[in-house]
Amino acid sequence: LVAMGGMSCGVLAFGGLAAGVFAVGGLSLGLLAYGGLALALVAAFGGLAIAPIALGGLAVGFYAMGGMAYGAHCLSGTAKDAAAVEFFRPWAPWLLSRFPWINSGILFTALVPWFGCMAWLQWRQRASSDGTKGASSRKVVALGAMLGILLFLLILFGINIASVPRVDWKGVFGTGETFEADVPLTPEDKLIAASAQEWLGLVDRGEYARSWEAAAPLFQESVSNQLWGILLNQVRTPLGAVRLRRLRGLSHETTLPEAPPGHYAVLQFETNFAARLGARELLTLSEQGDGSWRAAGYFIQ
Repeated sequence: LVAMGGMSCGVLAFGGLAAGVFAVGGLSLGLLAYGGLALALVAAFGGLAIAPIALGGLAVGFYAMGGMAYGAHCLSGTAKDAAAVEFFRPWAPWLLSRFPWINSGILFTALVPWFGCMAWLQWRQRASSDGTKGASSRKVVALGAMLGILLFLLILFGINIASVPRVDWKGVFGTGETFEADVPLTPEDKLIAASAQEWLGLVDRGEYARSWEAAAPLFQESVSNQLWGILLNQVRTPLGAVRLRRLRGLSHETTLPEAPPGHYAVLQFETNFAARLGARELLTLSEQGDGSWRAAGYFIQ
């Protein structure tokens, strides 16, 4: 049921080479595997993780997440597949944010059998009437093996803590808030950002006709309501819901190409959509005579 040793095989296996339903070791093989090199039929977590579902410093799998990830759907510092984001979103942030506690639980599970073996050896030593040197030597060897396994587990878990993928959870998975500003904003800028957020909300909800009606006259003169709806259905609708929209820049302009002089605010966003991460949005607002700000231009790159 529980196996520990240099080579261990069991339902729950701990060792240098561990094979089992749940295997933990330097090289671990199982349905679920955790270790320096983890190979699994279902899910693997480790420095090098290879499985259909793999998480680690280097992850290889159908769904792979790690510092470096290779597979059909990958999530890493350089690869952000939308399907991988949707797959890992419900549980990966929860798992990794609680990893120290989970790690401690696994370590505790390993230590209980270890202390049990230590208590058994001590009992055997007291109960044995044979005090020969050979018997004592075997006990010393067994004790040394147990201490070695304990040291191995401590080192292993330390390595795996360091191998937890460092992921920008807000940027990749999103948070309860879908709007953030990465630039300092003046009171006027905050009003502009709020107007931009309100107008973009219409677009995000698919209320394209209303977004046209809420835009500036300059915008309405450049594109008809019907054409605006067609364009957004072609470009915006396939992107899906907004996971996170970050304001990366806001500048004030008095002149813009093909626009009359006025007071304009140009906002640059980095946006994670459900079907596309790291998209660039450029929204231009123009100040109206009543002091309000309305959309004068919108582009997605």
